[in-house]
Amino acid sequence: ANLTAAARDVRRALPEAGFTIVDRRDPSPQVTRTLERIRQFLTLIGLTALLVGGVGVANAVATYIDRRRKVIATYRSLGATGRMVFVLHLVQVVAISAIGIVIGIAVGLTVPSIVDSIAGTALPFRAETTFRPAAVGIAIVYGLLVALLFTLWPLGRIEQIRPSVLFRDEVSEERRWPGWPIIVATIVVAGALLALAVLTSDSQRLALYFCAGATGILVLFALLGEGVTRLARRLPRPRRPSLALALGSLGAPGGLTRAVVLSLGAGLSLLVAVALVDRSIVSELDGLLPKNSPNFFVIDLPRDDVDGFRALVEKEIPGAIVNQAPMLRGRIVQVGNRSAEQVRPGAEAQWVLNGDRGLSYSDQVPEGSTVIAGEWWSRDYAGPPLVSFEAEIARALGVGIGDNVTVNVLGRNVTARIANLREVHWES
Repeated sequence: ANLTAAARDVRRALPEAGFTIVDRRDPSPQVTRTLERIRQFLTLIGLTALLVGGVGVANAVATYIDRRRKVIATYRSLGATGRMVFVLHLVQVVAISAIGIVIGIAVGLTVPSIVDSIAGTALPFRAETTFRPAAVGIAIVYGLLVALLFTLWPLGRIEQIRPSVLFRDEVSEERRWPGWPIIVATIVVAGALLALAVLTSDSQRLALYFCAGATGILVLFALLGEGVTRLARRLPRPRRPSLALALGSLGAPGGLTRAVVLSLGAGLSLLVAVALVDRSIVSELDGLLPKNSPNFFVIDLPRDDVDGFRALVEKEIPGAIVNQAPMLRGRIVQVGNRSAEQVRPGAEAQWVLNGDRGLSYSDQVPEGSTVIAGEWWSRDYAGPPLVSFEAEIARALGVGIGDNVTVNVLGRNVTARIANLREVHWES
């Protein structure tokens, strides 16, 4: 509260000073944006792991129930109610899930410390590993909800199947749905898992989009599996016995076609999505690095010290290449008729308004730039201040040729008219 009040008082007392006020909450917009992308990527990985693991849990439970079909039929024949059989197997699944959750938490708590002890010195700073009981609690809730979401449905079918149907369910066309209590419980668990995923994610919008997309993927491949099964039943049988048996197995009642299509389709789709996002982030970071990056940057060097600086570099590192460009430091305070605080550009242009910018000046088009709109000023121009804008940044800020931009340089506001737009190869 004190930091916010101090920043507000400074802006109110010195509205045209051009100060950039930062504190420990957001010391570097560039670092903040990078961390935000990493958080979004980790959110995507976490939700993908949950969903893929959940599909695996559902298949494991369904397979387990199929293997215990005769045992369940015996229970029902001896008088056990459907609810009793359902509760019995639900307790088993919850117990196994609890064991898996404990193992997962133990691994999650020990791996960061092991990695830090082995490769911690590879980073320019030391990572700090902390224990948060709230995070462990959220992980436990996640595990239980995922286990319940993907096991209630296959377990619920036990309660609705008669003993006589259990013995011939593998070759029967009849496919029963769970009772309404199980359907409602499944919907409630799915809603709770969705709310937990969205509310506890660093990127809530990404989590919401991911859950919607994942639901669509599951529905799509469930329908695709059903379609493959029905198509296999209608296709004529080939003459080769092996192909005929394979095609018959695809459409056989109680077959694994639906489960395999759903598992492989949804799992591979989500893993491919994660791989594409990972490759996109890596490509973006690699593409921003020039082939010959400078070893050092020296900024705000007074003009009178340039010759002395060059002599020092040549003495210490003979043959070193030194590129220089004239530059001032200033902050954009007004874009067109709007203050900088009122402008809401996209993330790709927000950096222009964050803090001081390097303002270059030249009587000719700089190397690496191409004028694509308007004209460059003449070498002997002497008139009101003119400025050249990078085209994409101008578009993101909503300005064009003829608009004014006000920059604060050392406490003095300078208003310049945009004379031309250029394309800049930032990577070079």
